[in-house]
Amino acid sequence: RALDVRLVERHSRHVALTPAGARFLEDSRDVLARFDAACRDARLVAMGEKGVLRLGFMMHAAHRLVPELVKRYAQVRPDVRLALEETTPAEIEVKLARGELDAAVTFRGRAEPGLETILLLRDRLRLAIPMGHRLSSFATVTPQDLAGEALIAAPASVVAPLREAIEGWFAAADAPPPRFALEPRLQHTILRLVAARLGVALAPASICDTRIP
Repeated sequence: RALDVRLVERHSRHVALTPAGARFLEDSRDVLARFDAACRDARLVAMGEKGVLRLGFMMHAAHRLVPELVKRYAQVRPDVRLALEETTPAEIEVKLARGELDAAVTFRGRAEPGLETILLLRDRLRLAIPMGHRLSSFATVTPQDLAGEALIAAPASVVAPLREAIEGWFAAADAPPPRFALEPRLQHTILRLVAARLGVALAPASICDTRIP
C-alpha cells in the first residue's frame, strides 16, 4: 500500500512474486545485508579494529619510533588505515585538544585533562659541533665548557620540553645560561646550521642517526 505497487499475485493454490516484487525482494536483501555490515563495522571501529587512526608525530620520532610503530600496528590492525601527520610538538598539542588527531608521538609535557600518555622512549641530548671544533678532543663536555658558544635550538613556543631540558642542564650545573643565537623550528635545520659553523647545538640523539658532513 505504501508503494502503491502490487508485489505479489495471490491464487487459490499459491502466492507468486510480481516482477516488481522480485526486484523489491532483491533490493531489500541487499539493504539488510549492508545494514548488518554497517552494524558490524560500527562495532569494529568502536573497538579500534577498523576505520582510520589519525596519528601525529614530531620529526624526532620519524627516525626510530614511527616506522616501527606503523609496521607493528599494520600487523595487528590490518583493517585500520593510518593517516600520518608530521608536525611540531606545539601544533600536536593543539590538534589533540581539538580532536583533529586521535593519538600522537611527541615529547612528554604537561599533564593535559582528557589525555592519556604512554612512555615509549627515553631520549638523550647529544652535542652537535662542527668538524674540527675546539671541543672535538674533549672526552666529556660540561655546561661550563659551552660558555660563550653560540647555541642553536628550536624556540620554546615550538618545543617547550626540549628547550626546558637544555636550559635545565645548564641550571643544574650552576653554569651561565646558554646564549641562543639562532632559533629555527626544525631539528634538521639546526644540524645543517651547525655544519655550516654558525654555532653548536644540543639535539636529541634520536635525530642524529644521519651523518651530516
